[in-house]
Amino acid sequence: MGTVRSRRPASGPRTWSEAVDPFLAERDLSANSVRAYRMTLDKIGRALDPVTLADLQPTYVAVALAAATGTWHRRPGTETWPA
Repeated sequence: MGTVRSRRPASGPRTWSEAVDPFLAERDLSANSVRAYRMTLDKIGRALDPVTLADLQPTYVAVALAAATGTWHRRPGTETWPA
């Protein structure tokens, strides 16, 4: 019989949530930008996890993005959209 190989890399993040910190750390972003990105990426991660990165399908990502987009471009602490 053949050998079964995992599609996931031997090292590195396995889930979306595990990938957020390294992703943000390798970019030169202000503290405010990191906070804003983290809020959105965490919301997407809640919809995607515990699916591994190797097993992500376009459909999963589309559903997660649809769930997260309702919070984009809003002023923190308000329920109004910027003008």
